[in-house]
Formats: sequence, C-alpha cells, structure tokens
Amino acid sequence: MSIDQAAVDEVFPSNPLREVTFEIRFPFNLHVNRAIYDIQSALEKDYPLVSRKRLEADEDDSKNLYVFTNQEESQQVKVSEDALIISFEYYKSFEYFLDEILKCTELVFHSSSIKALTRIGLRYVNLFTLLDEANDAAWLRKFVKPLINPERLQTAQPKRFVAEALFEKPTCFLSSRTVYYQRDETDEDQESFYVLDIDAYKEQYVESEKLEAVLNDLHHEIQLEFLASITDKYKRKMRGNSK
Repeated sequence: MSIDQAAVDEVFPSNPLREVTFEIRFPFNLHVNRAIYDIQSALEKDYPLVSRKRLEADEDDSKNLYVFTNQEESQQVKVSEDALIISFEYYKSFEYFLDEILKCTELVFHSSSIKALTRIGLRYVNLFTLLDEANDAAWLRKFVKPLINPERLQTAQPKRFVAEALFEKPTCFLSSRTVYYQRDETDEDQESFYVLDIDAYKEQYVESEKLEAVLNDLHHEIQLEFLASITDKYKRKMRGNSK
C-alpha cells in the first residue's frame, strides 16, 4: 500500500497517542555533572521540579540521573552522563515536540561539550480503549491491522495477544509492538484495550549537528508504520467522522 506525503503530514484532531519519547545516547561524559547547575537554571522555568536518582547496573557501573519535570504539561527531561531522554504524555504536534528536543539538546550539547551520538530514538505509544464494545474482535477487524494473521480473528474470539516485529528500514530500525487485552467480565475496573507501540532508532555514530535530520527520518518512518497499522475507518474516526 502506497502512502503519500500528504497522508504522512496529516494531523488528526482525535488520535490514540498517549506518550512520545525521545532518547539519545552518547559516550560517557563527566562534563554533564559539572554542567548540571547551568542545565537546571536554563530549564527551571518550564521544568520546575527537580530530582536526582542513582542508577546502578552493578557494583562497577553506576551513574546519576537528573530528572526535570513539568507536572502541569506532563513533560519530563532526564539527563545522565551518557543519555538524554525527553517524554511528553500530551502531544500537540511533531513540530512542537521537535522544537523542545532541539532546545534541550542544544543546551546539553553546549554545556557538556557533546559532539557525537551513539544512538538516536523516537518512540510513540498509542492506546486504543475499547469502551462499551459489544464485540472486541469485531472492533479489531474494523479499526486496526494487528501483526497477527487477521483471518484468525474471524474464526475465534481473541482474549489477549502480544506481537512484535523488528524491521530494517532504509534510514533506521523500527520496532512495532501490539498488545491486545480483553477485560475479564468479573473485573469492572479494567477496560479492554489495544496498544500500538512504535520505536524507531538509529544505532551508529552520528555527529550531533545532524540530529534534526535524523529525527525527521525517524518520525517519517513511525508515521508510515502507524498509518499502515490502522484502517481507513479508524482514520475517519480520528477526523471526527463516525461513519
């Protein structure tokens, strides 16, 4: 199926996106600890809550993780000696997210003398809640295209499944994970749900100045995978058309 650029660029008024995460890794850099005061000073207006954690993989491998949080906007920036992570629970647009990424990375790169990256990743988690659905299997066939064989959804009522595929794309690797859970009728607090978790990443030495171009490529591949994983009926639903 061919997906044109106009389809990739479309912003849906109502979409299932629940979390977006950006992550970069770089060679272990102690300059981060020295620069953390300047980083906090620059971020404190937008990310006023600050905490520090000590991460210990083993007795010979430990590092600091500084966490800057904006509770009102559900946004978080995490900085360690070898990584920077930015996560949003409320996603306005890719352009807005990209601007925040570039602002934070420029700050960390400049203050910590980071010149090259070893990993760049974007992850988009979509949560579909199946509220008041008389037939969850029919919902699956109508709105999404799971990684499992769709014909099996017509011959049996699925209760739960987890599926994952790793693809090598022209510009990156892309992992697509789907999870389906049909609630137990005895559990009134749990709703049925379907998760589409897409993670695009590049694991190779990249100059920091090329970050924006790489992110545009990763976002493009994620959009293609998302559009290929839903039906035209669900696209109309996201546009506000219930038919």
